[in-house]
Amino acid sequence: MTKRAELLSYCGGSVFKLIQTLISPANPNGKFSEEILFVLREHFSLQAAEIAKRNAFCK
Repeated sequence: MTKRAELLSYCGGSVFKLIQTLISPANPNGKFSEEILFVLREHFSLQAAEIAKRNAFCK
């Protein structure tokens, strides 16, 4: 079993649908596991709040 197959079977239905949404129109089966993980990390990475950005800018 490949890493991609293990990842997609382990993640569950809701995360699989999220992966499909994030990489559409491509098919998750056509991507490498590293590409899928990169997209998920980018999606779930913490973004600085707009208010915090403004506060840092005004100092």
